Amino acid sequence: MRHFEPQRTEPDNATRCGVNSTVCLRIGQLAPAFNQSASGPTKFCTLWCLSLRSGACCVQGWFSQTPIPMPRTSVLAIAATGLALAALAYGAAVFTILGRSPSFPVLAYVTDDSFPFIPRTLAKLYMQRQSFDPNADAFGIPTFNFLLNAYRSDGSSNDERVLELSGIFIEHCADINRVHEGFSPLSAAVLSNAVPIVRQLVEAGADVNLKISRPGSKVDGLTPEQLVIFLAAAGKLDAQPMLQALRAKPEPSAKGSSCGRLQAAHDVER
Repeated sequence: MRHFEPQRTEPDNATRCGVNSTVCLRIGQLAPAFNQSASGPTKFCTLWCLSLRSGACCVQGWFSQTPIPMPRTSVLAIAATGLALAALAYGAAVFTILGRSPSFPVLAYVTDDSFPFIPRTLAKLYMQRQSFDPNADAFGIPTFNFLLNAYRSDGSSNDERVLELSGIFIEHCADINRVHEGFSPLSAAVLSNAVPIVRQLVEAGADVNLKISRPGSKVDGLTPEQLVIFLAAAGKLDAQPMLQALRAKPEPSAKGSSCGRLQAAHDVER
């Protein structure tokens, strides 16, 4: 006597995924309904999620040997989602690297070969964050002075980037009167023949009377203006544009800015 077992029917792939076959195969047909009833963001997010769900259904069908054609919207949604996740992961990795040293974002933005895999846009974005500390030290040097040392005084794009970063540092309350090895940022800028940065510092409220402290050196006790005259006599710079930059008037907002506490602290130390 034969025993007959009821025939088992395998559920189709759409049922297996818990998605209606209309959604899985014809996701694009849902767009007109959303165009009439849903708002822009709601419509976009809903179609995006349905497209991803449909794509996952089709992928599962491939592995279960019951292939289902993947809608074009699902392909686009999966590709765009993958690219977005990859971009987020790359950005997080870049910010982690830049955060290891205050000098790294400066090098990544100013130089061409220090971090070739990091776009300057990301380095600049990192330094514009509120958590970036422009007064930290890099290799034992104040980051601001480290930046000024990169100025070449040759009119290149490198100098333009240094000037731009100098402005970002000032906006983030860099201590523009912090002395390192006897030199203030203003005196250091004079030594680098960085006329635009000298003007930028003076307009930001830098102390033009702060003297160099280098005992035993010929420049010890010189103010930035006296340093200009000394260097011009040695034929190392043109005095006229530098003196004009030093005699520029500070911006009206310089003394009353949110960075005033740094200037006050400097005045107390003096």
